[in-house]
Amino acid sequence: MSARITLHCNQTSTYSTCAAQHFTDAVTIDGARAEAEAAGWRCHPDGNDYCPGCSGHRATINAAALKLLRNYPTPRPPLYLAPPPITDPGDQP
Repeated sequence: MSARITLHCNQTSTYSTCAAQHFTDAVTIDGARAEAEAAGWRCHPDGNDYCPGCSGHRATINAAALKLLRNYPTPRPPLYLAPPPITDPGDQP
């Protein structure tokens, strides 16, 4: 049997709460918090955990994924050429 510790963001506002979760394979709460901090989460000693978006930290991006994204060819829109300008009013169709 295996256990999984899930951290939930504790950010609350007037009408809602943040739904972010961080799933870990850690066996202890300290291990789960260390893994979450490596992913950009803020874990406070009072028991509150905040996701990167709510804590002001940017989420970390895997370096291999970033390399793939930078080398990914971006699609180009088709090139539409304008018709040649009409120089003589008698040339109009």
